[in-house]
Amino acid sequence: MRHMKPFFLTVSGIIMCALAVRSAEFSIPYPVIEAPVVHAGKYHILSCGDTYVVIDGSRGMSFGMIGRGDFSKRGINEKDAALKNARLKATITSGDSTIELDQAYDPDARLQIIDQGAGRVAARIFYRLCSSDGRPHGSGTTDIYLYDGRIHLAHSLHIDYEDVGTYIIKAGFIADVSGVKAEIISDGVKLMPRGNLRFIPFGADSTGFDVMVDILGRSSVKIGWKRNRYPSWLYMREIDNNPETDELYEKWPPWITQRGNSLNWVPTQNAGFTADYSETSVKKLSFLWVNGDSLEVPVGGYRALNGIMGLFLAENAYNAESLWKNHVNPAKPVVQKGEFRYYNEIEGIYEIDSLGDDVVVHCDNLTNSFDKPVFFRIWNLTGKNAYEVRENGKSVPFCLYNDGDIIDDPMVSVVKNATGPARFAGVACTVKKGSKSSITMTKKTGLQFTYQMYSDLETYEAWSDACTDKPLFMFHKNRGELHHVTLPGKDEYAIFKLPLFWLKNGVNSNTFMNRPRGFVIDTNGPDRIAFTFTSVNLQATGLSKYQVEVPYLPDRVTFDIIAEFAALDDGKRWTSIEYCDLYPFDNVYRRTFHYDDVIFLTKDGVFDRVGTGAWGGRFETIEEPEYLGYYARSVTREGEGSRCPDSDDGTVWILGTNPERGNILYRRGEWTPSKDARSVFSLCNAWVDIHNTISGRSEPASPEIIGYTVEVFGGPVPSLDNLNVMYKKAAGGEVVKQVTGVKYGDEGEILGFVVKK
Repeated sequence: MRHMKPFFLTVSGIIMCALAVRSAEFSIPYPVIEAPVVHAGKYHILSCGDTYVVIDGSRGMSFGMIGRGDFSKRGINEKDAALKNARLKATITSGDSTIELDQAYDPDARLQIIDQGAGRVAARIFYRLCSSDGRPHGSGTTDIYLYDGRIHLAHSLHIDYEDVGTYIIKAGFIADVSGVKAEIISDGVKLMPRGNLRFIPFGADSTGFDVMVDILGRSSVKIGWKRNRYPSWLYMREIDNNPETDELYEKWPPWITQRGNSLNWVPTQNAGFTADYSETSVKKLSFLWVNGDSLEVPVGGYRALNGIMGLFLAENAYNAESLWKNHVNPAKPVVQKGEFRYYNEIEGIYEIDSLGDDVVVHCDNLTNSFDKPVFFRIWNLTGKNAYEVRENGKSVPFCLYNDGDIIDDPMVSVVKNATGPARFAGVACTVKKGSKSSITMTKKTGLQFTYQMYSDLETYEAWSDACTDKPLFMFHKNRGELHHVTLPGKDEYAIFKLPLFWLKNGVNSNTFMNRPRGFVIDTNGPDRIAFTFTSVNLQATGLSKYQVEVPYLPDRVTFDIIAEFAALDDGKRWTSIEYCDLYPFDNVYRRTFHYDDVIFLTKDGVFDRVGTGAWGGRFETIEEPEYLGYYARSVTREGEGSRCPDSDDGTVWILGTNPERGNILYRRGEWTPSKDARSVFSLCNAWVDIHNTISGRSEPASPEIIGYTVEVFGGPVPSLDNLNVMYKKAAGGEVVKQVTGVKYGDEGEILGFVVKK
């Protein structure tokens, strides 16, 4: 287990700062963000490095803010924003009526997270294009591909037929410019307003378009695309034209290429860019497919408007321009192992086919005067094994994805949840100016931690080469919970759920600190998985941080956990807080329980047992004949079965008697309690969940940090007598000592204990 360090010392400065950072427009409880995706009320924050977008769910999932900032330390702040209130808009005419349509008028837009991980976040917004009265006149999507320093957007807008003579007279992507002073630079020249506007046509089909937005005291933003009109079926490679002998295509093309028209910013004569000024400062940007033209909606059909764009953000215009040049002039890498396929202009990434084997890629940036950030997507990964990625011999973060081989086409109604080992890898690196880099991706024996694409709960799965059809466990990042912990090679899980957050147990779940604010994968195989999950409760008055390590063990599953708590208020509601609440079952029906015994180490230093549940009370039934019913009241349990563990028992417990599914062992690790704090162990009589609580905290604003281990082993549970012999031998008698390890045999059986001397 990792060394524990005082959490309060590492976060106290963040706490004080975070509570102070409350933008009037974007009020997010505890706005310190250290995760690729965070959902906070109506806001959804996507971030990578210093680059972020804040999506406003109350305004059609439009972009509330786009910018750069060190929000891992001082939170989301409007002063970091370069653009605000960005969304799709249109104006249509039908007969004598002129109707203004706006993405922000949709009260029920939807955000789907496609993938997330080191170096990238991908998401898709689904919205209806409504008039101010809420009536929909069409629909749209915006795909988001976010990297550190750049954001690639793919817009697709549909205006549906309503009546003969329906025309689109204006449509495009609109954004407000933040700050008090901003200017537009085009072809190296500062543009001056002509009146309150400045217009630039997009140009011919084969040309691209770009403008620089230079904002005083904020990030500069280069916005543009390489081609005004793209081919209809981009990146679709035929590999056989006989459907009886082979698949027809290498892979399915980006779905947006199938939706109506091709990617095309110039469907009308007056398509172009408009800047709105207040005096000499730019206040609004409009990228318009239709600008005063009359684009007819076909009778009985629809009109599709599609277009992609890149936003390149940096601390100054020179660096933003450098990022843009990397995009418009991609350098083909030398792929020594694997096969280079293409540079994906929609997502801004290099696509490489692994051919099911190791990959070696060389990148050259000797001639450029600026650094070159690159992102590789590596296809066709096979197996359940681990991977190791290195740049010039040094380990670098990477992400693994599984799409379940589902076709990415929202127009086709396919309901399926992806599950399985990695099919893709994502690798982000920066090739320094005047240098070369070699990136290797190598298969290894061990563990992989893979994001399941499109999952509603933003799920990661852990696999190893010892697995068969089921993962070792799932982690639902949206809930902060481990699920379905399963021994390698087994079909049935041993643990249904293990929350990774602090809570105050009771009927009010608002004290559950399960709202994510941070998630970092520290190590993704081969010998271990390690990640850190940070979260808050509903009101952000308590902060929870869990550091989790899972070593590669072919015969069992072990979680070494350090749980840290800090109060973000006066602490008065946190006199008692729970750090481990383990659920082996998914229901409360005892006939389905796969365990019937709980063994625990008592405060006297011996192992004892109490069966499946232990509660000093019971429910007595009271009949109500006049109401044809009955109710119950709580009374004290007496007689046989009334014994329950003491609150000071349970520094070690074993929930078992099912070696086929696996048995569960908990052991408490290092803990330096706050004043008067006690660790309390209890068994729930319904779920048979195991409660581990710290209570009696007389200084409730003080932090807590406690380590513990939960593991699933496959062997039988020894008898009480044998357990006590093993423990007494290790501890030197009937005395409570910290168990730092458990010795297992070849069949997964417990052979002995290791205690702290």
